[in-house]
Amino acid sequence: SGKSLDEATRAELARFDPNLVIFGSPRTAGAFLEATGEAGKALLARTRLVAIGPTTAAALTALGLAPPVVAERPPPPCLVEAAVGAVRG
Repeated sequence: SGKSLDEATRAELARFDPNLVIFGSPRTAGAFLEATGEAGKALLARTRLVAIGPTTAAALTALGLAPPVVAERPPPPCLVEAAVGAVRG
């Protein structure tokens, strides 16, 4: 079982409005949602998602999130390329 967020962190999360969120592994996606609950799911539902690869993309979709943009290769420059592509739509 993961950690829950304290009230101050939950309040900050509620004010946070990212344009893009990048996930580098299926576990980080699961851990984020485990820690943030419905507030985290709502945040991710209103932003663009980028996954480091197809396994992470499949995990995000299995968690009930919109299909993310997938980096062509995992190195950081490819994640940046995918992020720019996601923002440009």
